[in-house]
Amino acid sequence: MSNSTNKKVSIIITTYKGSSCIRRAIDSLLNQTYSNIEVIIVDDNPPSSIERNNTQKIMDEYQDERIKYIKHKKNLNGAAARNSGLKVATGYFVGFLDDDDYYLPTKIEMCVKTLIKSPNHDAVFCGVVITDNIHILKVVESESNIDDSSIQKKLLFNVNMFGTGSNLFLRKSSVDKIGGFDVSYYRLQDLEFLVRFFENHRACYINEFLIVKARSSTNNLPQYNKLLSIKQKFYKDFTITLSKFTKDELNNFYTNEYARLLQSCLGKESLDTILKAKQDLEKYRKLTIKEKIFILLSIIGKPQYNLYTLLRYLLSSVGKPMKSFILKSKYKVNIN
Repeated sequence: MSNSTNKKVSIIITTYKGSSCIRRAIDSLLNQTYSNIEVIIVDDNPPSSIERNNTQKIMDEYQDERIKYIKHKKNLNGAAARNSGLKVATGYFVGFLDDDDYYLPTKIEMCVKTLIKSPNHDAVFCGVVITDNIHILKVVESESNIDDSSIQKKLLFNVNMFGTGSNLFLRKSSVDKIGGFDVSYYRLQDLEFLVRFFENHRACYINEFLIVKARSSTNNLPQYNKLLSIKQKFYKDFTITLSKFTKDELNNFYTNEYARLLQSCLGKESLDTILKAKQDLEKYRKLTIKEKIFILLSIIGKPQYNLYTLLRYLLSSVGKPMKSFILKSKYKVNIN
C-alpha cells in the first residue's frame, strides 16, 4: 500500500459482558489487509466481576504490540468507554467495533482508501450483515443518499439505518471537534453522536458488506420507563433539530418512536407498564390489529413463558435457514 494511504487507524473495542466473543472481534482486526492499526480494548466490566477476569485472561494471550488494553475502575457506560479509547487513540482515522461484531478482512483498507479520495468527507459507512451466529437474518445496505441535506431526518426516522455502531469510521479530528460521545446517554449513544456529527460534517459510503453484526437472542433493552426517560431527554436535547420537521413529519416521528417503545416492553414488562406504553402510542394513532393481539398475548401468563414470547420465537424461526441461504448466495458472505 502506498504511503499516501498508509495513515494510522485506531479501532476502539468497548467490552461489557462480552468475553465470550471478544476474541473474534480482536482477531478480525489483526487479520485485516491494512496493517497500520492500533487496537484499543476498553474493559468496562467491574473489576471484581467474572467478566473482567475472563477478559483479562483473553487479553493475556495476545502479545501484539498494536494492542492497548484499558480497564475501567468501575462500570461507566458505552459512551464513557468510547471516550476512554479516544483519549489514547493516536490514529489519523478512528473506528469503533462492538465486542460481538467483527470486520471482514478488507474493511479498514477500503475505508481508508475511500476517505483519502474524499477529502470533503469525514466519515464512511458500508453495508452490514446481521446474523444470529448461525444464519444470516438480514442485510443493511449502505445508504446511497447519505450525503444529502436530509440525512439527520433519515437517521431519526430510521435509527438502525447504519446497522450497528461498529459502522462508525471517521477522521479522528472530526470526532475531537464535536467532543466525542455524551456520557449522559447510557442508551442511544450512537444516535446522539451521529445527529450532532451530521450538523457540520459529511459522510460517504462503500457499496459493499464489510461488517458482520452478531445479534444476540437476548433482549438487552432497559426497562420501559428507563428507555422512555432517555428518549425524552433526547427529544429535549435536540429540540432545534426536531423543529425542522413539518407537523406531519413530527407526528410520524413520535408515532414511530412510541410504537418501538411499545414493542420493547411486550413479553417482559408488567401489565401496568404495557398499558402505559399502549396509552402513550394511542396519543398519536390507533393500535393495529397485530399490536392488539400481541398485547393480549403478552399479558397472559408469566412474562418469561407468555404466549407472545413463544409466538415471536416461532415466527422468527419459520423460513430462517432458507432465508439465510438466499442471503448468503446473493451477497456472497460467509459468516463462519
